Amino acid sequence: MSEAYDAALRGVFRALGRGGAQARAWRVMFISASRGEGVSMLARMAAKACAPRATRAVMLVDLDLLRDSQYRWFAAAKTQMRPPVDGRLKGAAFFRALDEDGRELPDETSRLQLVQMGNERLYVTHFNTQDFEPRTRLQIMNSPQYWDGAREGCDLCVVDAPALSRSRVGLTVSGMMDGVVIVASAERGSADATLALKEELELRGAPILGAIYTDADPSAARMERWLTRFN
Repeated sequence: MSEAYDAALRGVFRALGRGGAQARAWRVMFISASRGEGVSMLARMAAKACAPRATRAVMLVDLDLLRDSQYRWFAAAKTQMRPPVDGRLKGAAFFRALDEDGRELPDETSRLQLVQMGNERLYVTHFNTQDFEPRTRLQIMNSPQYWDGAREGCDLCVVDAPALSRSRVGLTVSGMMDGVVIVASAERGSADATLALKEELELRGAPILGAIYTDADPSAARMERWLTRFN
């Protein structure tokens, strides 16, 4: 099945107008309507596929900050990691922390970090929970400054958004992307929920590239097939 997904990801890069690992300066988000449809896996595959031939950084941004699942996946895989660096771009982050009264909290040390995976040019976001109070809440923002910084400093920025059934934060930043890929499970997903997600994204001006169906026959896991259906 991985070969089918590889072919689907090549379709993503073709849809962006570039070729494979040579994709340059693009911000692409993967999102699904429901949990467990394979978004994190495909986002990680896309970032890892491009990193070996990148001339600049490839970023993997996890919008689900408190779960921090991408960083945790690499840690569980015992990936060699470099010391973390400040994850803000152009001095900005894509979220802010608020106290229980709704007041914004200062971020002198940067709660958002970037961690380089070994000797690759792959950088994964990591949310630093040190001194993070339990009642503090996070608010994802539509931050042009941060996403402009991602475009200027990276060959590719891959964004892993939580499922719409869990959170609407992916919708918040979707309009800042160069491309959005909808991920759906052929076995567990709901066609109605997927189409509703598409409509929500369109309302926000998100550039939808198409969809990738996971848990499907390999011939169905092709990005090209779904481009005409969704555009």
